[in-house]
Amino acid sequence: MNRPTALPFHRPTPAARTCAVAGTLAAALLAGQAAPVHAQGLSENAVKAGLVFNIGKFVEWPATLMEPRERFTICHAGSQDAFLRELARLDGKLLQGKPIEVTRVTTAPDLKACAILVFPETEARNPRAELLQAAAAHAVLTVGDSTGFVASGGAIGLVSTGDRVIFEVSIEHARHAGLRVPPQLARLGKAIPPTR
Repeated sequence: MNRPTALPFHRPTPAARTCAVAGTLAAALLAGQAAPVHAQGLSENAVKAGLVFNIGKFVEWPATLMEPRERFTICHAGSQDAFLRELARLDGKLLQGKPIEVTRVTTAPDLKACAILVFPETEARNPRAELLQAAAAHAVLTVGDSTGFVASGGAIGLVSTGDRVIFEVSIEHARHAGLRVPPQLARLGKAIPPTR
């Protein structure tokens, strides 16, 4: 089993702007090393939001869906919490050449415009099946802020371990949604084997 890349965070400091460290996190993902974000005073939630941003750089969506869109929409299924407030800081930044729009969704039909669907911790522990199914039908990458999210059918799970954050990856779940996770990204996370 590959050793997952762990990105450290520091408690309890105020969160810095998420995109200020996007380059550091992207470099860490590419290099397969832990990013020195603890030295930059980042909170756990800022690191997680940075991971969502940088994972979005590497995942490949069907061109027929993404090319007509004017925005790269990151949706979330949940009420505001500290992680979602950090995620909201991505609004207006560029991802895959398009400005990010962060928005909340409550029903499956709302997912048609989403590229990424984030489940905050309370929802990620028991994600709504209809949202997971709709996400797969609309080529939406699902990201959950909880251990066990991938086992519940999600594609990416953000897991806090001590003072670090790692991510779990299910290539099977991403492929089921019509997405391609590059092998180098899967190697950096903790790969979850296909279900039997």
